[in-house]
Amino acid sequence: MLRVNCRLCGNAIAPRRVGAYHGCPACGGLFLAEPPATPANAPFSGEAAVRCEAADLARAAYFRGRLDEALRHAPAAGGIAPRLVDVGCGAGILLAEAAARGWRVAGVELSPELAAMARARVPGAEIATGDATGPVVWPWPGEADIVIALDVLEHVTDPALLLARCRAALRTGGILLLQTPNARSLRARWQRERWPMLDPAQHLALYPPRELRRALQAAGFVVVACRTVSGTGCETGPARLVAALRGAALAAGGLGNAVLVAARAA
Repeated sequence: MLRVNCRLCGNAIAPRRVGAYHGCPACGGLFLAEPPATPANAPFSGEAAVRCEAADLARAAYFRGRLDEALRHAPAAGGIAPRLVDVGCGAGILLAEAAARGWRVAGVELSPELAAMARARVPGAEIATGDATGPVVWPWPGEADIVIALDVLEHVTDPALLLARCRAALRTGGILLLQTPNARSLRARWQRERWPMLDPAQHLALYPPRELRRALQAAGFVVVACRTVSGTGCETGPARLVAALRGAALAAGGLGNAVLVAARAA
């Protein structure tokens, strides 16, 4: 019987196949059977970058909500303008909102074109361009009050290294807000290989909530809040209410389509 080491929990397992992925019976995570040697999330360029910016602008309310979530857990700044780093900042939609609230902001972005959009949108923001787990130097190492990483962890070849980079960016007591697809969501269980988050060209590893908490603790964090969330962030009118009710029902059982975690740097 084939046995491999789970890329999430490290246990030697006899995996179950879910499309192109191995499913771990120990932690419930999903990871590619044959991961690529380099990051699969190719930088957005040209029309793809323009479409990405437009999609993020349509989700402005979503980014405001995630910023609100981070600020609820943020440490006191002690009279100094606090610092926020957005990993995978895209065209800078969240950064612009944080800057408007008085935060000093910076970002890390793989796509040079999206990074240029972020600089234009938030003049003065330091945007480091490159792979967040590569040689790129993050802004304010060890001094950030908040690091936000929304839908980034599933894209990197070394998730543990990304979490370690997030910890190194924060001062002790700082907050990481992280969101990533939930490998134990209702849709993942029901749709199996048809689950849209199973995208081998983009998503390399998908965590369940319990294993994500363990990985964060191993990286030097104390988890202060963990819940599942659902919806696209683009809903309006009655559809927004329906999405909120559905999301609340799924969250009650930890079955939402994504995991949202706030963790404090120990």
